[in-house]
Amino acid sequence: MLALITSICALASLPVTPASASGLASSQPRTWHVLVGGHSHDQAIQAEGYYPKVITIDAGDTVVWTLNTEEIHSVTFMGSCGDLSCFPPCVFEVNIDISPCGSTSYDGVSGLASSGRMVPAAYNWNNAYPHGDTTYSLTFTNSGANVYFDLSISGMRGVVVVNPAGTPYPFTQAQYSAQAQDQIQSDLDAGARAREDFRPIA
Repeated sequence: MLALITSICALASLPVTPASASGLASSQPRTWHVLVGGHSHDQAIQAEGYYPKVITIDAGDTVVWTLNTEEIHSVTFMGSCGDLSCFPPCVFEVNIDISPCGSTSYDGVSGLASSGRMVPAAYNWNNAYPHGDTTYSLTFTNSGANVYFDLSISGMRGVVVVNPAGTPYPFTQAQYSAQAQDQIQSDLDAGARAREDFRPIA
């Protein structure tokens, strides 16, 4: 089966009206969820993005990414520090694209934080491919805008905006989840249109 890949990774969320209750601040750190990838029912079309594409949290919160497709992906942050001393030792290992690298928290400065290769079970049916976790979590300690990307898919990017602790949230998790589904469907629809455009003329 020939999979048609669509990589529409704009860094702006679809228009969504903020929740009336989203102005509430949290006194305790929260955990948020982002989907990695997506696919059509027959897996012929892949949505190569992070969903929602932009998520806004507070310092101290944790984001959990969950693989949502039968394709391989990763979640990788590169900090603003340009000095090699900022990078964890795992950066210099041969299998950097396979294993998780970096701490479980991220300050926006440290050299790298990466999930490594997220490999679904179906992809590894004969155990010939190194298998990684299908979830990845990271706690954000400093405010700022953090762009992340996939090591294997050019142009696949997402954004985590971190506000100071105690800042009211613009959206609830339920709203972010709704945004994610809308964005996945939008990318799949674009892939379906592209597939029609490339069909040979009889």
